[in-house]
Amino acid sequence: MTMNNPYFTSLNNSIRNVVESHGDILLTRDPAQNQERQNQEILDMIDEGMTVLFANAADSTEIASALEECKKRGVAVFVVDTEVDDDSNVISTIQSDNYEAGRLVAFDLKKRYPDGARIITLYHDSIASTKERLEGFL
Repeated sequence: MTMNNPYFTSLNNSIRNVVESHGDILLTRDPAQNQERQNQEILDMIDEGMTVLFANAADSTEIASALEECKKRGVAVFVVDTEVDDDSNVISTIQSDNYEAGRLVAFDLKKRYPDGARIITLYHDSIASTKERLEGFL
């Protein structure tokens, strides 16, 4: 989805450690939350010989065409942390319980600020995980 978020940097590094420990190579791309760009990056990596894709969709609907191409070209797809609307081209989805994560953040804030606080919530409406976290938080 984006590499300017420390969560995704940490996730990428964890995957890299496992992949490289098996003698394989991990190519990382940064679509900067732009699904058109992410789709092109996926197609480019297929052309470079990619055999496995770990994807975190910038847009859970619009990634479908890139995942279809992966299946056609024999690339195994694992979706990480954010579901895709059409998972027919995906081997497995590995994700957090985003609703529960939002609830835990809310409980932590209530504990830290028992007298209340002014809170602004931000989310990206095309990203399922942020919608679920906000629902859990609220």
